Order: sequence, then structure tokens, then C-alpha cells
Amino acid sequence: MSETPVNFTENDAGKTPAETRRNFLKVGAGVAAAAAGIAAATLPLHSMQSGLTLDAFLQQHYKRLTPEMLEEILRRIEAEIARDYGAKVTVQDIPPLDGVQFGYALNLSRCNGNRRCVEACVKE
Repeated sequence: MSETPVNFTENDAGKTPAETRRNFLKVGAGVAAAAAGIAAATLPLHSMQSGLTLDAFLQQHYKRLTPEMLEEILRRIEAEIARDYGAKVTVQDIPPLDGVQFGYALNLSRCNGNRRCVEACVKE
């Protein structure tokens, strides 16, 4: 019985064909997960009616917070931090500084609770 030759790259030296297939499948799974995430994030855009402007779409799917709603959310966050971490904190909505332009957006539907988005925001 003859064996089929396998071509290895320098990075594959010393690895069996099964190990290189496993790595390929891991990468493939990661790419598939990323594609699924993008599809989920853009799902509302697929249901847009033709001729619907972005402003009209946002008005249908999002609402503007009133000052009272914002205050309620900030107090809820403070209570959750006190409950979960035993720390008394003050959470504020600080207005933008004059002459400073910065934006940061989070897709909360993709949140998995690891708080890396919060760490990234703090670093910025």
C-alpha cells in the first residue's frame, strides 16, 4: 500500500497531519463564529424596507433616553455594583468637553458579560 505524501510548511515541522488538520479546523471554527456574529449584528439591516432612510430605521428601533430614564439607569448600575462587588460608587453621565471629539459604540446584543468593553473604554 502506498502512502500519499503530505506537504508541510516550516511552521508544521514535527507535527502530524492530524495536528495540522486540527489547527485548520480551529481556525475555520473561529472564522465561522465571526461570520455568525457579523450576520447577527446586521440582522436588523436585512429587514429594512426599501427606501427607508437610516434616520427612519433608527427611529423605529431605538428610543432617546429622557433625563429621568438616564438617572434611573445610572442608579441601577450603582446598586448592581454595590450588590456584586460591595463597593459604593457614583456613576455619572459626564457631558462632552469643548473641542474634544471622540466616539465609542458598543453592540450590546453581543455582550457576553466579560467586561472587556469596559476595560477598553477606560483605557481610551
